[in-house]
Amino acid sequence: MGTILEKAQYINTTKGLIRDAANGIGAGILLSDTFRTYPDKISAVKTAAAITKVTNAIAGSYNNVTGWKFYLVVPEKDGDGNYITGFGDTDFAAGIKTSIYGIFLPTQCIHVGNFGKNINGVEEFIADGVTSIPSGDQIVNGTSGRCKKVSMDSLVNITTAQANLFGTDFTVTGLDYSFAELDTINSSYGLFQKSVFTRLNVPKLAHLKKQGATSSPFHQCTFPASFVFPALEDMEDALGACDSADHKIYFPAITALKQYNYGGNFKNALFTDIYLGPNLASIDTYTVTNLNGITGLTIHTSAAVAAILTGAGVTATIAQDYEGA
Repeated sequence: MGTILEKAQYINTTKGLIRDAANGIGAGILLSDTFRTYPDKISAVKTAAAITKVTNAIAGSYNNVTGWKFYLVVPEKDGDGNYITGFGDTDFAAGIKTSIYGIFLPTQCIHVGNFGKNINGVEEFIADGVTSIPSGDQIVNGTSGRCKKVSMDSLVNITTAQANLFGTDFTVTGLDYSFAELDTINSSYGLFQKSVFTRLNVPKLAHLKKQGATSSPFHQCTFPASFVFPALEDMEDALGACDSADHKIYFPAITALKQYNYGGNFKNALFTDIYLGPNLASIDTYTVTNLNGITGLTIHTSAAVAAILTGAGVTATIAQDYEGA
């Protein structure tokens, strides 16, 4: 090898090959993980014997195994050599459901079924190939779930009327959820009910909507400090009773704050600083009421948007110091 750049490119390519090989045995390494974390991730992969026991348990041979926790690595192919493109609750034997620590689905598995409340103990759910989710029952958590890490980086749309699809409770903190391609959320009651995030990766989320006369998709959630929704353009009845670690939240791309039928955005929220980008063009009356009801709130925005907010009846403090950068 010649130049320093060529050597760096070679090392980076090698890093990718190691990551791909490790994920092939269930390491669950994400693109965002540092190279230094790779050894621990690889060391945490269960032995072939343990994985064999899990596979047999699904087949019904070890239904009475208790006291064990497995990282379930779903193989790329079934026993007949066919690629596994879907996986869900019905693929588990009854005795194994409470013994799963984490689930790793191969990238060609594009459909995930309902896991429901039977595996509430699962702490990691890696399904980066999944492009669709079920419309009923909870995926991994339920109303008192414990899932700390979720990665579904191929999912583009979440449309469901089911409550608490990823719901957790306030005793579970440090959640690391990634939806790298997600564009639209159109959901009912508390899609991410009571989630306390350390990391929430939604770089392409543009549309956040609520279905029906129930609580918002992010209901009673706590976001990381100074959290940014970088691509969010419009919200309907969203972020009810939410907060962030430092009470600040940013919307650089926002164009419309809407209402579905009642409630508005930021109802009972606890933010002290809300940053609205320069492209905001409309705001509904319920959101105005909600903003006016937040004690000690300062809205940071541009002069043009400040005029829109004032004209709509916003009486909260407005600082003309944010252009969405």
